[in-house]
Amino acid sequence: MTHKAFFCQHWSDAFRAAAFQSRLHDPAMAQRWAQARFFEGFLPVNRKQKKERLAELLQEKRTVIFYEAPHKLRTTLDDLTDAFGAERSITLCRELTKLHEEIWKTTLGEAVEHYRAAEPRGEYVLVMAGAPAGEDADAGLTLEQAAQRALELTGEGFGPTAAAKAAAQGTPYSKSEVYKQLLVLQQDRQTAE
Repeated sequence: MTHKAFFCQHWSDAFRAAAFQSRLHDPAMAQRWAQARFFEGFLPVNRKQKKERLAELLQEKRTVIFYEAPHKLRTTLDDLTDAFGAERSITLCRELTKLHEEIWKTTLGEAVEHYRAAEPRGEYVLVMAGAPAGEDADAGLTLEQAAQRALELTGEGFGPTAAAKAAAQGTPYSKSEVYKQLLVLQQDRQTAE
């Protein structure tokens, strides 16, 4: 069993363990835990794959759970802030079920600031709030607007397929519809140059 698989299994067991359940007396954690949740685990190490995965999670309404090692925490918090905004609520759980357990409810922006000065120690479970219910404005986008969003994502380093998939989330359009329109926009841009 690889280290990563062992760690995932360990934390999965920890979440189900009675020891962890007893920690739910913390109101912030209990509220997040009671909501529907989406277990993401470790994000990809590759920067491009990580960025694409975060774009796919942009419209996720459920609470999202990530694992992170201390030496990667700062980078992950920066990436989460870039993807979801500094005001997105997050609970950082450090060293769960251990002597130095710590649970801190904050925002992504505050967490980034805190860990610029403080050295991350121990393994982390990040419990991030899902997209606010008011973010359904994307349902009113036109196909051209969704394709324009995909075009902007390609400018940020996303591949065309991943950009179309991310831009289609939360809209009435399929990934393939957005992709086809994205190709039209790219062709129009090349023709104009």
